[in-house]
Formats: sequence, structure tokens, C-alpha cells
Amino acid sequence: MKSALVYRISSILLLLFAPGHTIGFRKIDSRWGVDALVASMRSAHFMAHGFSRSYWDFYTGFGFFVTVFLVFAAARSWQLGRFPAHTLAEMQVI
Repeated sequence: MKSALVYRISSILLLLFAPGHTIGFRKIDSRWGVDALVASMRSAHFMAHGFSRSYWDFYTGFGFFVTVFLVFAAARSWQLGRFPAHTLAEMQVI
């Protein structure tokens, strides 16, 4: 299989996973038994840079950061799929 095809497939999979992660990472099922933990994350507030924030806010923010990273990785993978095989062989660090 050509490396360009592998990079394009990985780019598409990353793009599919990004909205799935955004939709799913904040969903809580009561069967998991983490209701008390989530309630404590939402109720524990503290000041961060002059704003009142909770642990849930930070959890949500880091989740959105991961989504942005997934989109960036998909774009980078698509760009790497454009390079010929000899160029990719020279860039072994990536």
C-alpha cells in the first residue's frame, strides 16, 4: 500500500473521530457509576485568572483542545499524503 493512501485514510479517520469526540466526551451514563464524581467536579469552584471556574470547566476545555488537535493532525496527515515516497523517506522524524 502506498504511503500517500495510508496518510489519506488516517486523515479521514481523524476527521471522523474529531466530531465524535466533541459530541461524546461530555456524555455521562448513569450505569457507569460516576455521577457523584461528575457532580463534585461541577460543584468545586475556584478562581483562575480572575474567573470562577470548576474542574468540569477544565475537563471540557481540555476535551475541546483534544478535538482541535485531532483536526490539526488530520490536516497534517492530509498534507503528508501529498509528498512523494522519496521525500517521506528523508523525513524519518515525522
